[in-house]
Amino acid sequence: MVPEHLKLDLRPYLVEMSDIRQGVRGITYVTMKGGPGHDDCHSHKEGKAPMKETMQQESEESEVVLPPAASMLAPPSVEPSQSTQPEVQNKKKHKKKTGSIGPNTPTTMTASQPIPATRRAAPKLTVRRNYTSQPDSSIASRVHRRSARKAAEVGTMSSAGASQGEREIVDLTIPENRPSQTSTHPISWCTPDTLWAKFGPGFMAAQQQKLEAPTAWWSQPLTRPYRELKKGRRERQLRKNEFCFVDGPAYEERIALLQLKASINYPNGSSLSGWDESANKLSDCCQWEGVECNNTTRHVIRLDLSFLMEYPTQKDRYLNASLFLPFHKLNYLDLSDNGISGWVPNEGFNRFSRLNKLEVLVLSDNHFNDSFLASISAVASLKKLYLRYNQLDQLISIPELGRLNNLKELYLDGSHIEKSFLQRAGILTSLNVLSIGDCGLSGSLPAQGWCELRNLQELDLSENELEGILPSCLANMTALRLLDLSSNHFNGSMPPSPLSSLQSLKYLVLSNNYFSPIRLSSFFNLSKLEVILSDNNEIVDEAESETWAPTFQLKVIILLNTSTKRSSGAIPRFLHYQHKLRVIDLSHNNLLGKFPTWLLKNNSRLELLNLRNNSFIGPFHVPYHPNPKLWSIDVSDNHLRGPIPANLGLVFPNLWYLNTSRNAFEGTIPSSFGDLVSLVTLDLSNNHLSGTMPKKFAMGCSSLQYLRLSNNNFNGQIFPTSFNLTNLSYLYIDNNQFFGKIPNSLSGIDGTTFDFSNNYLSGELPRWMGNMSSLEEIAMAGNQLEGPIPLELCKLDHVLTFLDLSENYLSGSIPSCFNSSFIKHVHLNKNRLSGPIRNAFKDSFELVTLDLRENRLTGYLPNWIGNLSSLSILLLKANHLQGRIQNQLCLLGHLSMLDLSQNNFSGLIPHCLSNITFEVTDQKSDLDEGWYGDYDPVVETLLPYQGTKLNGILFRHFAVFYIHPNVDAQQVVEFTTKRRSYIYKGDILDYMSGIDLSCNSLSGGIPAELGNLSNIHALNLSFNNLTGSIPMKFSGLEQIESLDLSYNNLNGIIPLSS
Repeated sequence: MVPEHLKLDLRPYLVEMSDIRQGVRGITYVTMKGGPGHDDCHSHKEGKAPMKETMQQESEESEVVLPPAASMLAPPSVEPSQSTQPEVQNKKKHKKKTGSIGPNTPTTMTASQPIPATRRAAPKLTVRRNYTSQPDSSIASRVHRRSARKAAEVGTMSSAGASQGEREIVDLTIPENRPSQTSTHPISWCTPDTLWAKFGPGFMAAQQQKLEAPTAWWSQPLTRPYRELKKGRRERQLRKNEFCFVDGPAYEERIALLQLKASINYPNGSSLSGWDESANKLSDCCQWEGVECNNTTRHVIRLDLSFLMEYPTQKDRYLNASLFLPFHKLNYLDLSDNGISGWVPNEGFNRFSRLNKLEVLVLSDNHFNDSFLASISAVASLKKLYLRYNQLDQLISIPELGRLNNLKELYLDGSHIEKSFLQRAGILTSLNVLSIGDCGLSGSLPAQGWCELRNLQELDLSENELEGILPSCLANMTALRLLDLSSNHFNGSMPPSPLSSLQSLKYLVLSNNYFSPIRLSSFFNLSKLEVILSDNNEIVDEAESETWAPTFQLKVIILLNTSTKRSSGAIPRFLHYQHKLRVIDLSHNNLLGKFPTWLLKNNSRLELLNLRNNSFIGPFHVPYHPNPKLWSIDVSDNHLRGPIPANLGLVFPNLWYLNTSRNAFEGTIPSSFGDLVSLVTLDLSNNHLSGTMPKKFAMGCSSLQYLRLSNNNFNGQIFPTSFNLTNLSYLYIDNNQFFGKIPNSLSGIDGTTFDFSNNYLSGELPRWMGNMSSLEEIAMAGNQLEGPIPLELCKLDHVLTFLDLSENYLSGSIPSCFNSSFIKHVHLNKNRLSGPIRNAFKDSFELVTLDLRENRLTGYLPNWIGNLSSLSILLLKANHLQGRIQNQLCLLGHLSMLDLSQNNFSGLIPHCLSNITFEVTDQKSDLDEGWYGDYDPVVETLLPYQGTKLNGILFRHFAVFYIHPNVDAQQVVEFTTKRRSYIYKGDILDYMSGIDLSCNSLSGGIPAELGNLSNIHALNLSFNNLTGSIPMKFSGLEQIESLDLSYNNLNGIIPLSS
């Protein structure tokens, strides 16, 4: 703390270099300018232009001396008469020696001795002051010790004519922080705290006397005492000016950060653009992306440099450990996901030994191999080491890791290690966490080695190929709190099981194994157990005669698809004793009985309830007592009936996800849904709901993004006039009875998917749809829409992937601007479209389906048709197309369904059609519409156990639970075989292949090469003018199911099948 008589406000004053040159290590003088009487300081602070001064004016205030060139290379000799005793010694001898600076004390500073040779690492500015210390006897000795330390850092006190009480040489390396408008040299702003810490009490006292002198260079007294500055403001000012004295570690770390940036971006990367030393030289590097500093010392303590290197621009990258050595207070370093392959030559973990504060090192998702770990024991301070998903193989150096005596957590997931690793892992005695999931481990677990890790609290063996029963030595790991055995091939029954001996166990994950059976009562004595995940195992409920209640109170239970063996098919009885459950997932179990309202009543802290795909019957009742914690309910795929509870929105006001689809609910949408202001996803599809959209719902659910009302009996306008669903992105109202025009109120949302198929909508397609920059799927089939296709839809060429306007009354031509490079499926069939195809879809190289059947199109097949290399389905049936079938069709290598029937094509059948393989492909049924994915950040934050491994396990489980396909309608194709039109969709569509050229005016013979189409299922050439015989090669049509050559002029024999 500054003594009372030295309470000065020095903030307005600045230190400005008169001259400095890169590489100068000799004597330089500075001018102390400013003060309330000098406009430069205040004008700079207030944004005014400072007074212009010349170098001559500066020289009138202080003498500027640059050393000779020789002094830049070596320090000048010191005369014997000069004092060479360090200041720290003088200070001890003359601790209470007093002196004064009179009013006539000159302001010109005398020369000082240059920095010793040992201090030549960077250009320095050496400042000399002639005054004596006048310390207050009450100042604590720690202040003087601090001044002594500063003196020791900058060198010795030795100068011609220096008095015994003179202060030390002060090392001021001026940072390039803020440009000066009076010269070309940078300015460094200094706060009282930094001056006090740098110069000590003597300097402060001297400046107080200068303020009171009539000729002082600070010409008027201060008007505001220092004590009026609040502590918070002083700290903020100090942080802002942390580079006032740039010889300190903060400046070195700033320079090191910029060197890191250059290395990361070599040769032409653009990461860390915010680390800009030129745009704002006063920017606080502690605020830079990925940088965290200690709030007090301002040292860099945390660096997150993950996902920065832009690979695969460079195949191999190598890490230079020396770049991190300036950060000697570094505690956390993350270099994950950068494609780093190893160390620069002569660099490695040995360098990191100087980072003795480093406790967390994250190197996951790179290309490191085993040699990278050489000498890792040099980083003795490491407590957490993340090496997930690198190229580590069987020879991981266990002894090297074993010398890390402080290592508590080791993550090797995604490495390729042998089972012998577990046999040798016993030497890692300090470990609390061992994660070796997805490491290719196979066979049974060994009975030694890993079981000796008595301090282990978390063990992850998930996603391996381990099998057999669990070894009995597992019971020795009594400190174990989390055990993840999921996604292996373990078998055996429980009980008996060593798991029942793990009294510290809190989180148990057994999912996706072959345990058969698991009797849940075998865990009843584990009083600390909170979480059980056992998907896809066989669960046996306790016998009805057993009344033993479990000693635990679970928070999470997930028993998905457990093939439960129960005579009654009811929910496990032990759940009646649970009152602290937060997550319940009993989906896909074929559970019977009435809806278990008691689960909601008994667990007032419940957050997530998933009972989908069971056989619950009866009405859906909810408690009367509100539960504001519940954010997710899924009761879909049951046999629930009756109305949706009218009070649901009041009882669960913070619902984020609600799915009641595929039941038998009746009635209308409850008005209380309008109170669900946090609701993001609502699925009421495939019920018997009716009525119109409630106004309160359309106004209240302002967070709603996903709304599915498909396959109900809703009617009226899509939305009322009042509409506040401004965040809506996915809207499915297909297969209802909505009528009227598509409301303009939807123009205010940025939709991603609209499915309005199979309603009674009328009017024209709204032009404002072309302004929706995120609109990817449009399905309006089966309505009464009329008029032309709006040209504005062409503006969606960079986003639109699915377009279905079939079975309407659209007219006019297909806009030639339809050239979306992303669109994959187009259905415009069964409209009144006319005119030639021209250039529409000319550049749609991703197009898989083009269905233009049953329109009034004219003209010829466009000659660019062969450029659509991804095209698999081309349906042009029942139009007025004419001319020859062009050979360009033969370039469509992925074609599997071709229908040109009922047109006016003439000429020969192209022989080259045999070049098309007609192979099975899933491109036809795969809409590639993506998934509704906004759940990612939300679900992860809503789940319990934030910041823990368990939360990641839960998130992976529910990631599948909260996704939906964007387009409700499947890819549907109509194709004629055996003189009947059939609908193909799903997997059947993938396997279907055929050619229909019937009902045209084709002539000539049937090309024999068509007999090579061994994968084709249907071939129809009927009702043409074909002549000649049936090619003998037709006997090779192995997969043919329907061959129609009728109503032609063929002759000869019918080939026999081979």
